[in-house]
Amino acid sequence: MVIVLSVTVLQPSQIIGQEALDAPLSTSNISLATSNGSSNILKVVCSAAEYGRNLKVSSCRNVFKFLKHDDAQFTFAQRDSGVPHDVPLPFRTLSNDGLCFVQPVLAEGALVGHVSPTDIGMAAFTMLQSCVVERGTGGIAFNLGESYQQAEKWLVVNVIEGEIFHLHMQHVIGGDNKVNVAIADYKPNVQCDTSSTPGPPLLSCFSVFSNMRATTQLRLFGYPNEGSVDEQLPLVLEAADGRCIAGIDIAGSATLASWYEIWEAVTAITTMCTRNKMKGGKARGLGLNSNIILKLSDKASTPGQSGGKLLNVTSKETSIGIQDFES
Repeated sequence: MVIVLSVTVLQPSQIIGQEALDAPLSTSNISLATSNGSSNILKVVCSAAEYGRNLKVSSCRNVFKFLKHDDAQFTFAQRDSGVPHDVPLPFRTLSNDGLCFVQPVLAEGALVGHVSPTDIGMAAFTMLQSCVVERGTGGIAFNLGESYQQAEKWLVVNVIEGEIFHLHMQHVIGGDNKVNVAIADYKPNVQCDTSSTPGPPLLSCFSVFSNMRATTQLRLFGYPNEGSVDEQLPLVLEAADGRCIAGIDIAGSATLASWYEIWEAVTAITTMCTRNKMKGGKARGLGLNSNIILKLSDKASTPGQSGGKLLNVTSKETSIGIQDFES
């Protein structure tokens, strides 16, 4: 099936108005149509299989309230790569209800990338209209490059589990083509604290999810008496100021899980409970056996092996996800 489209890159003022990801966002299984000069054209893939279907439009719109408007170029790299960076990947900005997120990801083979928060927002707004509103799916944007022109461009679209199309650019977007941007769904299993206990400071919890491990390899989480577990529980991750603590425990026998899944849950609680309600909270159903429990709070409520104090998040790492941040 071949389609010819012309689509504009949208500004926030132009917006009118589930399947959960089981694996980290990846571009390795996406093949893009190429043509002469196509490096100057933003490419978008809308795919229900990769980025979710039946996304809630109001949830995805809510994400943009928290995206920073800043034309400064930030450096993106994986947090455990050793490459100097402003923004530690993975990094995600979620809606208040946790059902939709925008996430920058490095292009396949790239160790580092450069792009501004404004560029990320413009690409994501375009996907909101082209994928979420018009097709009900999530998607990913490629080629946030330096040399975009304002001239109209057309393209032949190849459909692969979704639709790939080059966009008609009406605004210059800058970057080095090393950072892609996804908009996708998430299915949180989060319960916010409803007691009178104050929640942890938001900046402290940003420090936790910005600096904790987020590797994708499966690890065996469990108690020491269960044998050769990789991660001994209970485990506590603590912000450098000691104010935000993520306690990880398990109900039952050891199970396989990835730190990426744990990171997703910490990000979800921080967003849904701490940012939205100034509270702590819990996430359940983590791991292969759905029996890992995560609690985010101001003080440790259970004893555990320390995960090591984490570094404070820098202002740039914070500003990429929050437009008006107050500690």
